[in-house]
Amino acid sequence: DSDPEVADAKAVKTSLWERSISKRHKLNHKPALSHHCDTCMIGKSKNARKYKGKSERQPETYGETWTMDHVSMTDWFGQPGIGGYDQMLNVKDNATKRTYAQPVLGMTAEETFDELNQLRGKDVVDRIYCDNYPSYKKACRLMKTMREFSQPGIHETNAIIERANSDTLQGTRACLVEAGHPS
Repeated sequence: DSDPEVADAKAVKTSLWERSISKRHKLNHKPALSHHCDTCMIGKSKNARKYKGKSERQPETYGETWTMDHVSMTDWFGQPGIGGYDQMLNVKDNATKRTYAQPVLGMTAEETFDELNQLRGKDVVDRIYCDNYPSYKKACRLMKTMREFSQPGIHETNAIIERANSDTLQGTRACLVEAGHPS
C-alpha cells in the first residue's frame, strides 16, 4: 500500500545524496547540491539580495550628497590610458544625477582631494558616500566634508556609483568604437 509518488521522491533524494558524495561531484561541485553537500552549501552561498530604492534619503540640492569611486583605466596588458592616466575618479551628485569623470594618475589622497576640490569650486558638499579606501578618508578630511562609507567588497551597497562607473566605461568604449579605435 505504499504511495508511488512518495517512493519516487525518496529515490530522487537518495540519488541526490549519492551524487553529492561521488568523486565526480567533489571535483567541481556541479551541479550545486546545497541541501545534500556541505561544501556546496558553504562555498556557493550568496549574500542576501539588496533591493533598489532602499535608501530613504532624497537629496534636493547640488552638493548635498556625492558618491565617488575610482575606476581602473588600464588595458588587459596593464598599459595606462591616453596621457598615462591609469585611474579615473567618478563622482556623482545624487541631487542633480550628474556624473563627473576625471582621469587621474593615481589614487593618492592629494590627487583625489585636488580633483574633488576643483569639482566643488565655491559650492559646499555636505556628505560624500564612498568605500573605506584610505585616500578617500584623507581627501574628505582635507575637504572638511562628512564621509559615509559603504561596506567593503559588497558592490550593492554603493550601487549608485557602480552603475555610474559602468555607464561611463560603456560610453567611453562606444565612443572609441565609433571613432574607429579599439575599445
